[in-house]
Amino acid sequence: MRTRLSTILLCLLSLSLLERGQGSFHYWKNWARGYVRTGLGYTLPENADKHAATVKLVKALIQELKMSAVNVQEAFKGDKVDTDLHIEAPANKAEVSYDSGAAAELGNVLTPTLVQNQPTVTWPTEEGSLYTVLLTDPDAPSREDPKFGEWRHWLVVNIPGNNIASGEVQAEYVGAGPPKGTGLHRYIILVFKQPGRVTYTDAKLGLSTKDRNNTKTTDLVAKYNLGNPVAGNFFNAEYDDYVPKLYEKLSG
Repeated sequence: MRTRLSTILLCLLSLSLLERGQGSFHYWKNWARGYVRTGLGYTLPENADKHAATVKLVKALIQELKMSAVNVQEAFKGDKVDTDLHIEAPANKAEVSYDSGAAAELGNVLTPTLVQNQPTVTWPTEEGSLYTVLLTDPDAPSREDPKFGEWRHWLVVNIPGNNIASGEVQAEYVGAGPPKGTGLHRYIILVFKQPGRVTYTDAKLGLSTKDRNNTKTTDLVAKYNLGNPVAGNFFNAEYDDYVPKLYEKLSG
């Protein structure tokens, strides 16, 4: 996602240099914004035919980004993530990858073994903004009987840009640990853009199961005025032979 956005900006910069007009970059950037809002019917700037190849590339990249947003929202809605968490499906995909080589791909099936360590998460950011990252399981102890859901697996606040290491950890990362025989659980990663720096007043959660169940995303959003998620992703997982090891670690 970031690579595609960077490519679009480079194309726009190239167009501005070719035009050699004062403020030309902003002119072409405003055109791109208009294209995103209104689609193929948006009027091209004057002399765009001089740079048809670059314009075509920019349009194709923007269209791909728009389709990506649709895919994220469709995936969230298709697996009832938005309705079960009572949130709006985000427009952007958060890229979530693990040191095992696994990655979240909008509902793919992974194993607890593959996601036992904290992932790398990236998303489109705005300069100077702070973000919250949440990993939650609404299907505790099972999707059919979610009486303990949501179960909070990870929470980091006041993240500058994508730099999670510089954020404030409020719930230490706990990987997927669905009980045996409870089927697939959804593990949902949400990114919120904060209105400013958050003073987090809830208890911090360490490497234990204490106070992690029945922690609702909607309560977090309302208390800290987080609004709708700006990015997200999710995967499914069910019990494997790593889960007892995780339980032992958390009980220690």
